[in-house]
Amino acid sequence: MKKTILGLLISVMLVMSASLVMAAKPTSFDSNGVEKGWEKTECTRIQDGGLLDSAGNHISVGYDEFGYNYQAHMFNGRYCDYDRVIDGDYCDVNLIMKWSDTWLANTDCNNDSKLDRGYSCDSENASSSACEGAWLTNHQSGTNPDGTKWTYFVKIVYPSGGVVDVNPVDGIDDNTGGLIIWGSYVRIQQISNDPSVPEHGNVFSVTPAGFGYYFEVDAPIPQPTEPTIEPTSGYVGDAFTLVDPQGRMQQGDLAVFYIEATDPAAGSPATDVTISADNTTLTGKVPGDLGRGSYFVSVRPTQTADSRFGDLQFQVQ
Repeated sequence: MKKTILGLLISVMLVMSASLVMAAKPTSFDSNGVEKGWEKTECTRIQDGGLLDSAGNHISVGYDEFGYNYQAHMFNGRYCDYDRVIDGDYCDVNLIMKWSDTWLANTDCNNDSKLDRGYSCDSENASSSACEGAWLTNHQSGTNPDGTKWTYFVKIVYPSGGVVDVNPVDGIDDNTGGLIIWGSYVRIQQISNDPSVPEHGNVFSVTPAGFGYYFEVDAPIPQPTEPTIEPTSGYVGDAFTLVDPQGRMQQGDLAVFYIEATDPAAGSPATDVTISADNTTLTGKVPGDLGRGSYFVSVRPTQTADSRFGDLQFQVQ
């Protein structure tokens, strides 16, 4: 099992000579927030060809063999391939990273033949992501030795004005309350679902935890990929709604309520369950045979099958 926050460690050494062309600020997005249209400005863009990484591989629009889609500002692949070398440690861990244009752009606007970082703060060098507007998310998932599933999600930002840690020096940014990472950035939210720890849901969060609070946002922000349940408490027979942005639920799935450290297969399925056509939203009612106490809710194809994702907490009153 691996839960390590990656800093988008991309060694994209771009060795090319390319003339300036009309390029590339996002103007339209698909239903998943991935760019599909770009504004025209005088910059060098990926789709013009000729951009190379440090190993001499061409960078192109769309996903490469490692899992990077630089045009769409995201990585979706195996943990072991994030360094642009196939295979290595933790290949059984799935990793999704998303980042802002300030963190790593999909254009070269300062003529150094590299994708820009922090261009709005230093247009001459454009080599550092430590700039207002820079953000990164990591979403990891895998399987524990006992067969249970775990997921981990984190939001990271560069705080306006930079990190301050003087009163006291404790690794916490004095202005945001976020956990300092890599010296210049802060973690503003961490969500973990891992029955082996156990961890279920939000394990750390500043207030507010939305990206928009920390800088002006002019493009869609990827929402947390972890599922949520609302409300998080109620009485037997009460309605609840469970949302999984990744759409991993399937028609006919059960929502099983069970007490921690007990077998979910012996739990109680919710009643009146319906699942939306896009498989992102499940509605149902709290089972009538539950007593007061703390429960976990597991979405699974059958009573004895594995959970679709990390289980969620619910308090029966």
